[in-house]
Amino acid sequence: MDVDGGGASASGGSCGAAAARLPARDGRTANISRVVADCEERNQPVRVSLRAALDRSALNGTRREDQLNVDAERLERSMNR
Repeated sequence: MDVDGGGASASGGSCGAAAARLPARDGRTANISRVVADCEERNQPVRVSLRAALDRSALNGTRREDQLNVDAERLERSMNR
């Protein structure tokens, strides 16, 4: 996790850098940067776990599984903005 809030996370996102450009307000910017970096770090493992769980479930091979995978990918892309 990027605790200083000044850089991108391991997933390659730039939200931490964007938040670092905001004016500091009682440490809120650093807190926001930490939360965003934490979300970015957790997103990919969650998506991978979701995909594996869906593959072992009754939803495997269904349109619902496909839609859930698309939604997880959209979430990851949104977090990387």
